[in-house]
Amino acid sequence: MNANRAIEIAGRVAGVAGVVVCLGTGLQRMFEGRFIFGYENATLFEAGVALMVFYCVTKLHLLSAKA
Repeated sequence: MNANRAIEIAGRVAGVAGVVVCLGTGLQRMFEGRFIFGYENATLFEAGVALMVFYCVTKLHLLSAKA
């Protein structure tokens, strides 16, 4: 496995995890919950957004490496 393939896999896993975390915090917020596993919803939502941004950065890196 080369480095670009590892970066691609890590980015995709992070992107999917980010979407799941954001959806989970959104659903929890809809049902009047403020905390998940001791963390506030906003904190976990920001973590999900950070994971999706990581996916975008890895995708940009891979696209720039091909050019």
